[in-house]
Order: sequence, then structure tokens, then C-alpha cells
Amino acid sequence: MLLGVDLGTGSCKIMVLDPINYKVRGEVVNEYSLLHPHLGWAEHNPKCYIKAVSDGIKKVMKVAHIEKDDIEAICIVSPRDSLIAIDKQGKNLVNCITWIDQRALQEEGILKKELNLEEVIKITGSSIDYSFWAAKILWLKREKPETFKKIKYFLNPANYLAFQMANSIALHPSGATRTMLFDINKLEWCKEICDVIGISIDTLPHIEKRIKIIGEITQDAAKIFHLKKGTPVAVVCGDDPVAALAGGSIDLGFICISAATNDVIYSPLKRPTFDLKGRMECTCHVIENTWLFEASINAGGGSLRWFKDTFTPYKSYSYLDSIAEKVSPGANGLLYYPYLWGARVPKFNPLATGVFFGVTNAHTLGHFVRAIMEGVALQYIEALEIIKEFNIHIEKLSLVGGGSKSKLWNMIKSCIINKNILVPNISDVTVLGAAIIAGIATNLFKFKNLDTVIHKSWGGYKIFKPNEETYKKYLEIYKRWNSIYKKLDEAWYL
Repeated sequence: MLLGVDLGTGSCKIMVLDPINYKVRGEVVNEYSLLHPHLGWAEHNPKCYIKAVSDGIKKVMKVAHIEKDDIEAICIVSPRDSLIAIDKQGKNLVNCITWIDQRALQEEGILKKELNLEEVIKITGSSIDYSFWAAKILWLKREKPETFKKIKYFLNPANYLAFQMANSIALHPSGATRTMLFDINKLEWCKEICDVIGISIDTLPHIEKRIKIIGEITQDAAKIFHLKKGTPVAVVCGDDPVAALAGGSIDLGFICISAATNDVIYSPLKRPTFDLKGRMECTCHVIENTWLFEASINAGGGSLRWFKDTFTPYKSYSYLDSIAEKVSPGANGLLYYPYLWGARVPKFNPLATGVFFGVTNAHTLGHFVRAIMEGVALQYIEALEIIKEFNIHIEKLSLVGGGSKSKLWNMIKSCIINKNILVPNISDVTVLGAAIIAGIATNLFKFKNLDTVIHKSWGGYKIFKPNEETYKKYLEIYKRWNSIYKKLDEAWYL
């Protein structure tokens, strides 16, 4: 059995995949909370990862009716741009600065003065941004100088967990991108950028270019995580490239959209390709000699979760679906702008905030839910147009992630972009991808064709087809939505 672990923003998902019949034997989710000690900050105590994974492995083995001896390999993935700093004893020195944390905005400005933006994009595939490791490390250096002196390694959450499990800090190139420190052409850390920040490459994870086993569960870790000593641990990979893999996006023209906390659009590339306007990142795929365009839309699924947790904490997502389904397209004029932590693709403004526009006493809870679904989906129009600028023909499009569990939301998205959307029966593809990586690293799959492995692990899929009349209506709604955005964009700078 293969064990996949996905350390997400709000929860840890753990899955058991059978490498013989490609069936998911069990999956569990353990939630943990973000900490917000200051405005714009978003942290995790790294200990929450250990507890969530320890409890989760114990639970998933019960669900799957297996013992620890049945686990043949494990792979851990996490956001690449979340940052943990540890000392030479392996102790975390600060809470994990997550990818949605905004504390390093000032450091972003400093780096924009110190570095040439076009050169940074051509080296790292990424623009200069506060969310990446480069700005966060500079913030630690400037704001926590005494702590900074004690740092032995900078790690992402999956790195941190692999270090706790197997004393390994190995990282696949797919996990090193979106740090703004990794050269995606040479597949190595960029010394020039590290020198500007003032860190040694020795403080960064060891790059392992192949999908392989990089360590084994230690005796101490075996007790903590309920695993057998010596269980193989695969190289840590990036969560988004792993999601793209399991979402079927491994060949040119197969676009995958992951509807999670952020909605991320993936498009495979056969060579590094750079968006010099800084709208999309070019990252390393988990597939050898393949790269990805990644277009990240802020607060996609995160918007609905925020709304549910804040206003309807005791209602289910299926209930929200049911009341939104009764509302006609356009939500009776109510518009939503999903910028709970700033705007990225297709609009770019770190000062942007979430907005409901056009609220009247005629609007019900269902209108607000539908407005959120539509406001997120309307972002797809311009985001896909950006991808087309690079002569990428969209041949197939899959939709995965927690947001794809909503049939209503899937249909809204299909109508807004006017395309068929393929939705696998298994929505949590990031954790599925982690389990697949464990299988690749151990060569346990019967079928060697990766496309076959992926599609068999889906357990089937559904296709959502657009309605022409609804599509035309959404085009008119989008024009109004976009014109109002321009006015809001001015207001955010007041």
C-alpha cells in the first residue's frame, strides 16, 4: 500500500492507494487552524503538522483495514512557498510563515530595487513577490536578526515533516520552484539571488532531480507516526505540480484547474517559458523534462470556506449548494470579488480586498453563495486568455480539488468559460498525486504508462457541458463585473 500525505493550508489529507488495482483504500482529513497574531500574518505552529499526520495515519489505517507492515512507501507534499526555519538541533525557530502571509510586502519592495525583474523571471520562472521564500527570509533577517543567526535550514512544511520522519531534507525541483531562489533552467539554487538576500545555499534543501526514495522512517519516527521502522520515504515534491499530475495534466494542451483554497490553473510546457509580465509562474513539473505554467487565483475555494465558517458554521456545503441552486444566474445583480488576501491572476493588486457589490434587501443567503461561486469562476475567463497568449491550445480541461465536489459550481464554471469540463470521481488529487509519487519512487505500479495509472486511480469521471444561453448571459455579467472592478481598483489605493 502507498501512503500519500498532503499538508494543506487548513488541513492535512492522508490517503492509502493500492498499487495493484489503483483503488483508494482509505482517506482521512485532519483540520488545523491558521494563526493570525498580526494583521496580514498567517502562521501554523509546525507541531500541528506532526500531530495531524500522526493522528491521521492511525485513522487511515483503520479505515483501510491495514497494518503498518502493509505500507510500502510514503510521500509528503505541501505548499512550496510556506517557510519553516530550524536550528542545528532540528528545532523550529519560528512558526511556519504560510504562503498567504503578507508580512513581507516591504521586503518585496526592497528586492524589486535590488534585483532586475525580467532577469528574476527568466531565472526562477516567478515574479518578485512577498509570498515567496526570498522575501520571507529577508523579513526574518531584518526583523528577527538574533533568530536568523541560529538558522541551519530553511524548509517547506513537507520538508520539515520528512526531516522529522527520515532525517532527510531532499527536495525535488517541483518543490523548489515558487521560492524565487531556484533556477528552473539549471535545476539548482541560484547563488546570485541568495547572495543578495545574504544566505548560503547550504541553508537550503538538497535538490534531488529524480523521483526516488530519499530515506527511511527512523526508529523514533516509527513510534510517533505509527509506521514501521525502515518504511521508504519518497522525495518531497510541490503540491501544485503533484495536483497537476494526478489531475491528468501531463501533456501539452491538457489544462487542469485545482479548485482549492486558491484556484490554480496548470498548463504543461516542454521547455521553460516565461511570462515577462509576471502574471503566471513557470515551474518545474514532477514529470521529467516538463515544466508548468501556473496561474493562481486567490481565495477560490477559500472564499466559500470563509463565508461558511463566518456566517453559516453549522451548515454543510451541500446545504449551501442547494440554496444557491435556487438562484438564477447573476444572483439578481449581486457581484462578488474574491480578494480576501489580495488579488493575483487575472487581476494583480496586493491591496485588493473582498467585496460584495450591489447588496439589497432582496438578496438572501442563497444569492450570496451563488455570487461567490460566480465571482470566483469569472476569474477563469481572463486567466485562460493569458494562457492562450502563449499559443497554447486548450484540448482538454479537468477540474479537481475540494471545489469540484459541487456539481452546481462545476456547471457554473463550464457555462462561464464555455467549455466541457472533465471532473474525476476523486476530487482530492493532491494527496492522490502524493501516493502516486510514492508508487513511482518504488516502481510498484503494474502499468508503466503514467496516463493509465492516473486514469485508473480516478475511479471514473463526469463531464459538465455548457449551456449556450447561460454562457451568453454570463458574458454580459462579466462585462459589468469587469467595469465595476476598475472602479474598485482605484478605491483600494485611497
